[in-house]
Amino acid sequence: MEASKDKKIFVLGAGLGGVLAAYKLSKAGFDVTVYEKKAKSELGYPWHDSVKPNTFSDVKLNIPEKALIKKQRLSFYCLESNNFVKQGSKAEKSFDVDRKILIDYLLSLAEIHCKVNYSTTPDSLLVENEKVCGIILNGKKLYADLVIDSTGCQSPFRKDVPEKFMIESEISPNDYMECFRGFYNKKPNALDKKISNVYLKPDGGNSLMWCKDAPDPDLADVFIGKLNVLTDEEIDSFLTKLRSKTPTLGDELRYGQRATLAVRYTLAVFVADGYALLGDSAFMEMPMVGSGIESSLKAGYYLANTILSPFCSNFSAKELWEYEVKFMRNLGSNFLAADYLKRWAMSLSDEELNWVYSSGLITENLSILENSDNSGKFNLKSLKESNPGFFKKAGIALKRKDILSKTIKALNVAAQAKITAMLIPPIYKIPNVAKWAKKYNSFIYPQK
Repeated sequence: MEASKDKKIFVLGAGLGGVLAAYKLSKAGFDVTVYEKKAKSELGYPWHDSVKPNTFSDVKLNIPEKALIKKQRLSFYCLESNNFVKQGSKAEKSFDVDRKILIDYLLSLAEIHCKVNYSTTPDSLLVENEKVCGIILNGKKLYADLVIDSTGCQSPFRKDVPEKFMIESEISPNDYMECFRGFYNKKPNALDKKISNVYLKPDGGNSLMWCKDAPDPDLADVFIGKLNVLTDEEIDSFLTKLRSKTPTLGDELRYGQRATLAVRYTLAVFVADGYALLGDSAFMEMPMVGSGIESSLKAGYYLANTILSPFCSNFSAKELWEYEVKFMRNLGSNFLAADYLKRWAMSLSDEELNWVYSSGLITENLSILENSDNSGKFNLKSLKESNPGFFKKAGIALKRKDILSKTIKALNVAAQAKITAMLIPPIYKIPNVAKWAKKYNSFIYPQK
């Protein structure tokens, strides 16, 4: 379609994908306004998170070189064992990007073409005749042709969307992680030692922690996360455990911040008439330990291209569905499979998890999903071909057939989940979408 300044678009929240979409659409000629609840100085975190090497070229961005550093290969451990799974060599080809520099750069682009209102929080969506047609701000109706929700995983606006569009508003507490991330000094006699260790279930529950090198060689980057609630006392306990495993970690906190992170698979439906979810608002991140930078930026790019296509004129769910289909097929299908496997791993006992880490069955951060056959199935023959040393490790095939069977079953379910996500209906028809969404959700929440 030909962009027109008569077409108004509101972007709620200055998330990475939302700001990129605002920039692309306003540059193309739409009247775009961004509403962000925080002050500009409060946006972004001063830490690095991973992106694949082609992410920025794929979305046509040339970000400052100072924002990028070489990514570390992480090792995933059990707390009570020396067995681990190490990320594959592909990780070294990725980058870590400075979130603060990235959001500042995107905002500098967007502000050239569109209005960005900081320290501004809309009251709710404006819905008329079962269509989102704007927002209510300070009690006043403000009309727009499209509202893009980029307010994060705790978006207050999903609940305002008419039920017929099947967008989830009630999210399980297990879909969020309370976390603490900070930079600590390294002990002077250990500044040259490399650290990049991740510990799953360090308290025996749904938790995660890491200690890795920070961009500043004098500092260590610490992350502590737990589903539901993370108390100050628990943070201290996790730090004690990290220091017992990482003697290089010092006691001086240089910078620390709490946050709430999305840790679930992407919502089954994230478009409606006049409305589209984007980024963490739709849970577009690799569940549990992955970064949402790549997925948010690509989602913003996909959404902008869908809106700019000649087939999108009314911003209906039917027209916006192309955006969801592209995201699901390119990214969201992997997130559903990863979410299933990581919830399964969290359900294992320490002894079982230690076996999985030591077996060689799951390598390169769950990349064995790539070794399933065309039907999404795993079998012992294909496992042996893809990992010749598998059956030699500790006599696993003979000693622990019970865990082997459970692990292969979990891998098969994860592969089927990925295939289901890929089979998203290409055309938006509510009955077809409802049937697919029910099956899509059933891998994680069978009751939905």
